[in-house]
Amino acid sequence: MYNLIVSMMSVVLLGMMSLAALSYAGVIFSQKGGQNAARAQAVTLLTNAQQVSGAQRAFMIHNSGNPANTYQALIDGGFLRAVPELPVDAVIGGWSMSADGAISMIPLSLDRTGQTGSAADRICELLPDFGGSGFITAASAAPTLSDLDGTETWFGCVTDSAASSVEDATQVWFAHRT
Repeated sequence: MYNLIVSMMSVVLLGMMSLAALSYAGVIFSQKGGQNAARAQAVTLLTNAQQVSGAQRAFMIHNSGNPANTYQALIDGGFLRAVPELPVDAVIGGWSMSADGAISMIPLSLDRTGQTGSAADRICELLPDFGGSGFITAASAAPTLSDLDGTETWFGCVTDSAASSVEDATQVWFAHRT
């Protein structure tokens, strides 16, 4: 009889511990979910940027140092299979490349509906953790290589020229050197 009581108490205690652990984990995931999603989106952007940069370097080696100025040129040359995938809910357009092929960029979403901060806010906040710049003001209507040269970083969030931060920007791009 004693063994039965101890076994029952063990099962009940194990059940209570499992319930407490799941409850605590749910709180952690719900509080940190937005940051984890932003980290995943930032990593996706960086991985895509590295693919493009590697393809651009290979293209330049095969083309006497001349860079590609479109993604299609990299695809047609066999240096990329396709334009890199976009992180869901983080961007509002597609990848584009500067006319000289020096940088690639993609506009980030500024939608703050029902959220604390936009995807651009959260991604740009994380970029310094990866060695990039969280805030660069564009000198013109779109990011240029000189914008990145001023910060001596390989990638970063570039805002419209009138913005004093990512939060009050009307346009934000993730831009990287190719």
